[in-house]
Amino acid sequence: MKNRLLKLILLFVAVSLISGYFTYREIQQESTILADSLTTNLHYRQNQSNSNFNYSIFAEIDSTSNLKAKCIFRFINNEKLKKISFLLPMNGLKSNSTHFAIDKQLSAAEMTFINIHKISINGISAKYHYLIDSNLVYFDSTVIELNNNSLSDTLNVEFTYSIKLPFAKYFIGKASDLDFLVLKNWYPIYIRNSHRQKYFTQFASLDLYNSNFSAQIKYPSSLIPITSAKVISDKKGGIIVNQNNSHELLLFFAEKEEFQFSQSEIKNREIKFYYQKKDENYLERISTAIEKTIGFYDSLGLTLPNKLTFVSLPRTISENFSSKSLIGFHIPLFSPIFTKEPEFQIITELSKQIFREQFSINENYDKWLISGLSEYYSNRIFSNYYGKISQYFNLFGYLPLEGEVFYSYNEIPIIYRFRNYEFEPYLNNLNELYDAKNRVSLKKSAYEIFNKDSFRYQTIIKPSLSLKVVENYFGKKKIDSITRSYFINYRNSTVSSDNYLYLFKKYIGIQSDVFIENLYYINSNFDFSILELNEIRPNFYNLVVSRNGGSFLPVEINVYTENDTLNFSWNGNDEIKHFFFETNYKVIGAEIDPMKKNILDINISNNSISTSNNFTTPFSFAIHWFFWVQNSLMFLGLLG
Repeated sequence: MKNRLLKLILLFVAVSLISGYFTYREIQQESTILADSLTTNLHYRQNQSNSNFNYSIFAEIDSTSNLKAKCIFRFINNEKLKKISFLLPMNGLKSNSTHFAIDKQLSAAEMTFINIHKISINGISAKYHYLIDSNLVYFDSTVIELNNNSLSDTLNVEFTYSIKLPFAKYFIGKASDLDFLVLKNWYPIYIRNSHRQKYFTQFASLDLYNSNFSAQIKYPSSLIPITSAKVISDKKGGIIVNQNNSHELLLFFAEKEEFQFSQSEIKNREIKFYYQKKDENYLERISTAIEKTIGFYDSLGLTLPNKLTFVSLPRTISENFSSKSLIGFHIPLFSPIFTKEPEFQIITELSKQIFREQFSINENYDKWLISGLSEYYSNRIFSNYYGKISQYFNLFGYLPLEGEVFYSYNEIPIIYRFRNYEFEPYLNNLNELYDAKNRVSLKKSAYEIFNKDSFRYQTIIKPSLSLKVVENYFGKKKIDSITRSYFINYRNSTVSSDNYLYLFKKYIGIQSDVFIENLYYINSNFDFSILELNEIRPNFYNLVVSRNGGSFLPVEINVYTENDTLNFSWNGNDEIKHFFFETNYKVIGAEIDPMKKNILDINISNNSISTSNNFTTPFSFAIHWFFWVQNSLMFLGLLG
């Protein structure tokens, strides 16, 4: 957020100038569609999530952070499978040459692997092999395939294994600065035959399906277990838990002396909070964020769980972790109220409780349904209750100060300015959209993505901004109706992009195809421009517009005269389009998309033209100047 701050600020200023200068027509209210009761129509449903998958885990964690475990996976083999595959996420941390860790530069203390001692199917030793990627750049052993010779319909697959818990930089292990353990992806995960998985990748890794879990775990007596699962027994040094209809079993173990516990009721939900002493001053802010987020989703008819557990994670654990009703998040060392840092994390993680934990989704193909919807609604919630985001930078990496940095060295600001800039939350994503160099279609799978920028673009940036575009065209009520129907009718079901797009077509109607094609399928830019505005003969004009990018949406065009505004509609599909019109008034300028509905247009500087020398109208020159200044500063910073 550092070297791109000026672009973001100037973009915000430019958009404000452009949209604020002219008097626009009021947006015509969209007629609302009365939501049908889709639950009675089987056409809308995929298969219900299969909870016939059962994991029974017996584990012991010793004082040296060694985990020994036996995992018994039980399911009905309706498909008569001869090959059964399991995902071993721990082996993604085996070296720096796996798909997961190829660019993470893991230290030796952050590496681990699963040491398999025995595998059996229905009590008979099973033969197995690892699926190795043909690309020799990677050395993966994250998918294991078993030969099934059993004739029984019910299969009990038993793994006996051990893991040396690493420093938990990512998803499993211990904190390096505190006696704290994370158990996530700590057992072999069954891969459904219909969703063949090639390897464990950092971009998307899980086929999220509902299963039933039971676990019996022995652990050092100095720790306390933290889980959202039902606790059957919790004696000193041992716990027995059950968790049904859940994607995974996530557990934390925290040092008794370092963590405190509080419990409250917010919006009729039981809220548990485990936190470190240093975080006590943030409890009220966090509770307020929880209350506002629950209230927002309740108003939409999207229901969060009745019980929620929040855990303040140690700072040396770099990622947030969430599972059903359990949220692990970070509280910065310093977080003044203007940063809204823990608040936005709480909003985002609660949004994932809606869009991730209550659906069965194959993340390798449809992760945008989780991340894109969560980001879009998180931005709306933040904007509704907290207003705009304040721009700030971190001094020495942890001390937030209001303002922006133009150049820094080793996290020490060299060129900076103290000033309070505020902007709408989605503008952060818009800035990333402009900077994106590796754009991919939302239709692509995780196996076709090979860098972080493309992954973030596909799963968060493009889908959240596309939903914002849909909101701009059709209104919040329409998009909320689509999301509500998606939630009500597919909750606890196996879903894919097709389900959401089906409802999109139903509610948007005849225009839906062009939006789906250009927002979901096509991987190209939006870029509309005005080429010419000429007076052919007295009072008769020709306006020439063009589509420079490969994507298009319907767009409005305004022509401004001294006394009124002329309005035109364009489907956006033509590479070149001429609009001829007649007026008795002097024409002073024209503008494409005056309401800035299509925020995905990558170059707003060519959206307007002026026939006047009046300094208030040539917006394109001003915007070009803004971008020239920003690029010059970045260039000088690189030289510095």
